[in-house]
Formats: sequence, structure tokens, C-alpha cells
Amino acid sequence: MRPLLLLVLLAAVGGSHVRGQEVSAALGRLHVIGAREATYTWQFQYLHPLAGAWSASFTWLNEGHLDGHHRDGASVQVWRFHRMERNSLRLGAGLGIYRNFDTTPGQDGGGYQNDHGLRTLLSLRAQYPFAGGAWEGFVQLNRVLGAPGPQTQGSLVGVSTRFGGHPSVRPSASPAPREDPANELVFLFGRTILNSMESETTEFLQSFAVEYRRRLARNVDVSVTYCDEGGIDAARRDGLSVQAWLSTRSANRDWMLSVGIGPYLSRTFPDRGKSEPPDTVNIRSSGRISMLAGRSLGPHLGLRLQWNRTITLNDRDTDVLLTGLAYSW
Repeated sequence: MRPLLLLVLLAAVGGSHVRGQEVSAALGRLHVIGAREATYTWQFQYLHPLAGAWSASFTWLNEGHLDGHHRDGASVQVWRFHRMERNSLRLGAGLGIYRNFDTTPGQDGGGYQNDHGLRTLLSLRAQYPFAGGAWEGFVQLNRVLGAPGPQTQGSLVGVSTRFGGHPSVRPSASPAPREDPANELVFLFGRTILNSMESETTEFLQSFAVEYRRRLARNVDVSVTYCDEGGIDAARRDGLSVQAWLSTRSANRDWMLSVGIGPYLSRTFPDRGKSEPPDTVNIRSSGRISMLAGRSLGPHLGLRLQWNRTITLNDRDTDVLLTGLAYSW
């Protein structure tokens, strides 16, 4: 959780900056350093301007499926950018912490386990705007350092666009940007994926959640969520989570991006494949990281797409993928 709290702090320091933030997506190839083994890699990134040429980023990085390792995670980095004088090429270097989640085979040769760790992520980036300037293309090199497990290097190609910020000049006849409602009730449905070597998945619409969200400040929300993760035998559970969110919205307030963290108190029901009594229910405390994209459909309605990672201590990590509608007031 500490890397994500660092991002909240950095955003609070630079939150009043008039420059727009950037969001980007990239896809590429990853290989193990010193070996020939290779796989795919992809990332989503939110880049927040700080002072001068400095920026801070939050990235969700997926390192594909290496032999015996299904690894991904969240990274917070500090970036230094330099724009070339004779053209619009922008070069950058980023260094930060990578909180990774690695699904590996069980130590006894059967099953699997979820390993959690901290690593160093070093990134280099070259970015150039397309015609019109609304979108930019970039190439990026990511190097993941640290032990145990493989050290990797990924080469990615992606696109980036400006997001949020405030127009520096607004015509006097234009209406002022609308205020964001303080309260939101969200109904979500989707599916759950178990972070195992087989990635067992529930049926679509078998998982659901009901969430109440309260805006505390312009970029800070808090939520209380009930989530039923569906019927995977090894991870049949439901529970309540309380999360703090860092949110940013487009200049016209129609789009929203948000990342949240917090504790998750759940009921875990017995695995149908084991000999536990059918009425055995365990109460467990876990962590939850969430990312959300939202689109306004009117003054009070909105569309939501939400991804949740449940972080456990008993090798039952899950991804809960949800979509639904929000009512705000």
C-alpha cells in the first residue's frame, strides 16, 4: 500500500497545477534478462505533472506469463522529462517502486502460491505528438530489478492523451465547469478471476457489488463497498471494503479516472472440493486495490468500469472485473 499512498501525497502537492495530466496505454514484448525466454507485456499509466520538468506516475504493469511466473503489479515513479529544442520530441526517465504480485507453482510441486514483493522499476521513454496534438505516440523501455524471481526488460509501444486540467483561457460567454456531485451510489456486475496457474473464472454476471462513494475534496473520494465475488470453489467469498480514492476528471467533467486502496473484510466459504463442514465460514482481512473509469451520461447518471485486485495472505488473490451504472446527487 505504501507506493500508492506516496502517489496520493505527490498528487496533493501538485494537484493545483494547470497543466493537464496524461493517460496512456502500451503493449509490447518482455524477456528475462540474461535468458531467451520471452512473453508479452502491457501497461496502463497515469502521469501527473509536478514542478517544472518533473512528473509522478501511477502504472499498472503486466509482465505476461513467463514459465512459472504470472506477474503484475502497481508502480509509483518519479519522472524527469526534456523536450528537444528543434522539434516536439520529449525524452524522459523514470525511477520508482514496483509492488508486484506473482503467481508461482506451489513449493511442494502441486497447486500454486501468490507471492507479493517490492522491486525497482526503471523506465526510459521517447514521445512524439501526432498531427493535431491531441494524441502522442511513444516507445518505452521498462527494466524490473530485484529478487527473488526473474529480472525482466520490456519494450513497449503506446499512445498517450491529455486528461483533466483546466483551460487557461475560458470565453466569458462559456458556462463555468459544473460541480461534481458529492454522493454516488453504484451498482456493478461482472466476473471474478482467481490468480492461480489456471486462472479459473466465474460465469459473467455471477459477481456483483454495491458501492457508496463520497467526495471529500476535488481529487479525493472515500467509498464503502459490498462485493460478492461469485462461485469459484477455491475463493468463494463476499465482504465489505473501505477505500480511499485519488480521482481526476476531464476538463468538461464528463470522464473520470480513479485509483483506490483500502482494507477488505470478507467471509470465505468452504471449498466444495475439500472435506470441511458445509457451514464452515472464515472471516479474513485482506487488502484491495481498485482502478475505475467512468463516463457521465447526464446530470445524475454515469457508466462505470471497475477492476479490483484482492490481496490475500492465504494464496487466494483474485481480480474482480465489474461494470455498471452510478447515480449521483
